[in-house]
Amino acid sequence: MTQNGIFKFSLATLAFSAFAFVGSIAVTQETSPTFKISLFEAEGFTISKTINLDADFAAKNEGLEILAPFKISIPEQSDITPLYNVGDGSTGEILTISFATGNKETPIEERKLVENIRFVTMSLPLTDPTERLDNLATVIKNHIFVAATDGYEQIQYVGAKSSTVGDLIVLEAVGQYVDPSIGLMLLHIVGYPNPNNANSIFAVSSIVADKFEFSTYDDLSLTGGGRTMASFEYIDE
Repeated sequence: MTQNGIFKFSLATLAFSAFAFVGSIAVTQETSPTFKISLFEAEGFTISKTINLDADFAAKNEGLEILAPFKISIPEQSDITPLYNVGDGSTGEILTISFATGNKETPIEERKLVENIRFVTMSLPLTDPTERLDNLATVIKNHIFVAATDGYEQIQYVGAKSSTVGDLIVLEAVGQYVDPSIGLMLLHIVGYPNPNNANSIFAVSSIVADKFEFSTYDDLSLTGGGRTMASFEYIDE
C-alpha cells in the first residue's frame, strides 16, 4: 500500500499487538516487582550476532522480498534472549526482534517482554536531502507513529530529530503510550533514508518503560534494541 507516494507498508503490520512473541508467548501485566535492566554505556558493549538481511536471507524465507538489503548487530545482554520472527512478504515487514527475559533454557511461559523492534520496508523518493528528511518526518508522525500506537491509551508523540547512524543521516522520533496489560510503553522510531535508492527501511522499537531507569528520551538509544538500531548499515549488492 502506498500513502502520499512516499512509503509503503501495511498499517496492519504495526497496528496489531506489538508484543506478540515467537511461540505465542503470553505477555501479561507484572504481578510482582521487576528487575531493572542496565543501559549500555556509550562504548564497549559486546556484539553477539550480526544478521545480513539480503537476497540470501530472503531466499531462505518463502515470500520475503528485501528491496533494500541491510545488516544489523545484536548486542549480548545478561539474562536477556532475542527472539526472531521473519516477515512473510505480505506487509513489508522484514524482521521482528523481541528481547525477552531469561536465557535459552527459560520456559516460554516464564519470559517477560523487555522491548521489541520491527524492521519494515518503505519507499522514499530521491529528492533534495533536506526535503527528503522533511517528508520522512511527516510520514513518521502522521502514519508510522499512528499505526504503531493504534488501539492503545494515553498516546503522546514527543518529537523528532535528525541524527547519524554510521555514515547515514537518519530521522529519529520518540513517543509513548499505555498498554493496559503491560503499562507505560516508550516508542523509538528510526527512518533510514537509503542514499542511493528510493527503497529504504524504517525501524519501530517498543520498550517496556518499567524495565529500565530512563533519565531522558535520549536514553532509549542505550537499550539493547537501541544498540541494534544504531548498528544498521545498508549492504551494497
